[in-house]
Amino acid sequence: MNARKPDPMIHLARGMELHRHGRIPEAVRAYQSALQIAPGLHAATKYQGLALFQMGLREPGLAMMRRAAEQLPEDASAHFNLGQALCSVGRESDGLAAFMRAAQLEPGDADAAAMAASLAERLGERGKAIELWQSVVSARPAFAEGWDELSRLCYLDNQLEAALDAHRRALALDPSVIERRRIGFADPDPAQARPIVSLPLDAARHPSMASREALDQFAADTGLAIIDEVVRHPLGYREHALEREFQPVAYAGQNFPGLQTRGSDPQEIMTIVATALGRRVKWISPDNGVCRLSYADSTARTDIHVDNEEGDNRDRFAAVLYLNLPGQEQGGTTFWRQLDTGWTRRLPDEDLKRNGFTSFKAFQEKWLPNQNARRFSELTADRKAWEPIVELAMKNNRLVLYRGDFFHSLSSVFGSTPQDGRLVQLFFFEPA
Repeated sequence: MNARKPDPMIHLARGMELHRHGRIPEAVRAYQSALQIAPGLHAATKYQGLALFQMGLREPGLAMMRRAAEQLPEDASAHFNLGQALCSVGRESDGLAAFMRAAQLEPGDADAAAMAASLAERLGERGKAIELWQSVVSARPAFAEGWDELSRLCYLDNQLEAALDAHRRALALDPSVIERRRIGFADPDPAQARPIVSLPLDAARHPSMASREALDQFAADTGLAIIDEVVRHPLGYREHALEREFQPVAYAGQNFPGLQTRGSDPQEIMTIVATALGRRVKWISPDNGVCRLSYADSTARTDIHVDNEEGDNRDRFAAVLYLNLPGQEQGGTTFWRQLDTGWTRRLPDEDLKRNGFTSFKAFQEKWLPNQNARRFSELTADRKAWEPIVELAMKNNRLVLYRGDFFHSLSSVFGSTPQDGRLVQLFFFEPA
């Protein structure tokens, strides 16, 4: 009577069960038993390599996982496991290749695509990240998150038509996407040209800005543009703005004084901006087009601030459309210099560190503390560490735009009702 041949699959199944329960050394022995019986059982090689790596035997584990990926070229999990292992030992470029292969084998697997795309973006391979999400949404056209990620990446890559198409598809599937981003772009249109105003001499709030040359240099540095007669029917536009729903806080952490609406479609204003700048502009902020009401008794945590708190976005702009009626205008937008450092804008991280600040947050904690909400009038009375340099005067139907990394604030708040409070509309964009 012939002895029954051992079944390697029993050992493989036992190893996988032990592996699932975290009994890694026992799982390794089971995989080894399977391979002794059937050396060509590549699944056992795959799992044993993973188990060895998890035990801390990195080089032997990597060698086995690499061999398994070669033996199982169509097994997405073999390539995915290899990618994870390679990244964990700092070999991210090799890891990306493994993740890309895993994602190609299972184009509908969002987890593999997300892992690969995130790594590709970090390594500066945005084109590969876009390719990955394109494969996901092709396989899963109803996957809103995939369209949303594709829209974001295409936006960053200046593929704006593709970004807008993907954004619209994401919104159709999941309207809440608009709370994370509002993507669009605008091109110059000569029919939308508006009067451009030079920065007047009386805008100077510091002796260093008293000359025409100094103000022109300030305007060039800040990317400043002043556009008048922005909307065709300013009274109707104002009344429409006041009909929107204003909330005290639209999301956690906001510092502004007063009430604010949600964002709205900024296409009309952004076309005017693009025309004034003579180039295409784009936007991604969910807050684009918000309206804000600020009263004399408004509270806030922050007065002087920057809109761009990250150090890599010096060309992102803010714009303010003044909507108060003629005769109501008070103050406007003021730009500041920090007295101790002499800084007028948020410096890149490396410059902050060279000057003794571990981060921009550390600079804020020293010179722009915002832990407690106070009446805005109290905040403005506590500007001892700052000096004003330029003030852009509020004027009905005037739009002012500037780079958001310069220190600025609204000059004052006033009024007590929607009809006499400070009313502005805010926009955030960047040249494309």
